Amino acid sequence: MSNLPVNVDVLKTYVGDNPEIIAQFLSNFRVWANESAQKVVSAQAARDCAEIAAQAHQLKSSARSMGALKLGALCEQLEQAGKSADMTAAAEIIPTFQAEVARVLDYLAR
Repeated sequence: MSNLPVNVDVLKTYVGDNPEIIAQFLSNFRVWANESAQKVVSAQAARDCAEIAAQAHQLKSSARSMGALKLGALCEQLEQAGKSADMTAAAEIIPTFQAEVARVLDYLAR
């Protein structure tokens, strides 16, 4: 398996391999993922379990569709922590989540 934070081949299965369309999807995802990740972190800081779960769920689906599979897996963990009101687990996941978001955003900025 590739060590890249985004596997664009996953996105290609949904939208085809037109470079302009792929670039547009990835650009839109980059902006949206950044905003969504900030909302997850803010919700964790506010100890808002329902919001953690909701934001992580939305980001999970988009991340997986874009091929950011590790980010999607971390979102799933945060979603479950939020749903079970496990703030300890959420706090433990957040640093890894933030690091992976940064990796994905940096990769997409290139």
